[in-house]
Amino acid sequence: MDPMNPQASPLPSSDSSAGHTAAQDGSEAILVSYDTAAADAPSMLMNIAPIAAMIAIFYFLLIRPQQAERKQHETLLASLKKGDAVVTASGLHGVVHEVKGDIVSIEVADKLRLTVDRASIKRKAVPSAESGS
Repeated sequence: MDPMNPQASPLPSSDSSAGHTAAQDGSEAILVSYDTAAADAPSMLMNIAPIAAMIAIFYFLLIRPQQAERKQHETLLASLKKGDAVVTASGLHGVVHEVKGDIVSIEVADKLRLTVDRASIKRKAVPSAESGS
């Protein structure tokens, strides 16, 4: 039904209990009703808007920062070279001695080298200055 085209339905003159007034001379009053389907459309949009807002919030607060951190970590792993001071995911501190593919050899003490997976390197560390006595 077109909202610009009202649909008319006649009311009998004897039906005054419904709050409608009818002429006393026997003529009929006409009740005009409009289609309410057009009024329901904004309510559907209002129901979708909070869901879209929540998706945007999750993207900007959770997903996007995590992607940026992962990209930065991949850049760090690609730039590893001999002499870099690193910290592994388990907390071991050492200096990179050799890099071969996905395996990294780190020196954690004098003449003590450990081989670890490249992905287990968490970050680069500032080499600690040894205090002299």
